[in-house]
Amino acid sequence: DIGFLPADVNQNGCVNPLDVTRFRQIVNDIFDPSPGVEEDYADINRNGSINPLDLTALRQLIFGTGNATQGWASECMEHARP
Repeated sequence: DIGFLPADVNQNGCVNPLDVTRFRQIVNDIFDPSPGVEEDYADINRNGSINPLDLTALRQLIFGTGNATQGWASECMEHARP
């Protein structure tokens, strides 16, 4: 199964304020994601590097502003498996 939830930085299946916290932890080298590289989690605009534009893109995805097609705040993925 493959799923992708925009703005779900901490990969818990839901978009919430903890995603912004995890983003900042990754950027400040406080948290190192073990199953991948930092860009897999915090490179929100997928340009190959983590920079301030990623934080802007993350906020836009959460609130549905800017280039975001919708606000993803409080959205969750279905976890049920067949």
